[in-house]
Amino acid sequence: MSEHWVVLGHEQCSYCHKVRDLLKLHGKEHTYFNIRQDVVMKEFLVANGLTSVPQVFLNGFLLGGYEATENYLSVVEIVGQLSFPLDNSAHQKDPS
Repeated sequence: MSEHWVVLGHEQCSYCHKVRDLLKLHGKEHTYFNIRQDVVMKEFLVANGLTSVPQVFLNGFLLGGYEATENYLSVVEIVGQLSFPLDNSAHQKDPS
């Protein structure tokens, strides 16, 4: 499944720049909306009770701001480094 990242922010927001740099560092292409220029996206934030930026979405789900995105990417990186069997049949109890 391909990932679709969206960042809502504005140019004077330092964490907006940081989250975009973080996504680039992890090789994540994203769509950026400047809420000071895009009235529809600003109204979307307000309608959903989101009062700060950046707001980061992954595949339509809200991750949150910079810290939440950083945490998510860290967990994904750690899980990607784990090695465990895909077949868990060895861990299932015999029903007899």
